[in-house]
Amino acid sequence: MLKGFVHHTILISVVIMSMMFIYSSMTLFLMPGWSDQFAVWGYSQLFLYFIGSIELIIGVAVFAKPTRVYGILGLIVIMIGALYTHLTNDQPDEIYAAIFMLFLAISTLILIWFENKIDKGEINS
Repeated sequence: MLKGFVHHTILISVVIMSMMFIYSSMTLFLMPGWSDQFAVWGYSQLFLYFIGSIELIIGVAVFAKPTRVYGILGLIVIMIGALYTHLTNDQPDEIYAAIFMLFLAISTLILIWFENKIDKGEINS
């Protein structure tokens, strides 16, 4: 019972993280105005494409079980960068999505650790 609950909670979290990062990468590539926003923040257009590519890779990596933990760790790094960018550019109202994603990523890592303990028989489900 507990194992199923943990497993399904991880799946829901992974789908949310994956969808948000794939959507975010697509908006960086396809929506006009992002180049201007990155320039305001002091970043180049090349950096915009780099971040968009990394977000797309992370969105897929988070969804695939063998690369899930690495994808979540990458997601955490990107979200810390987003928090830094918004806070240093006096945009505190823009940090909520990054905080949500950080919370979701960290809680999912904890659930993955918990699921591994259940699988090894260290915790009775």
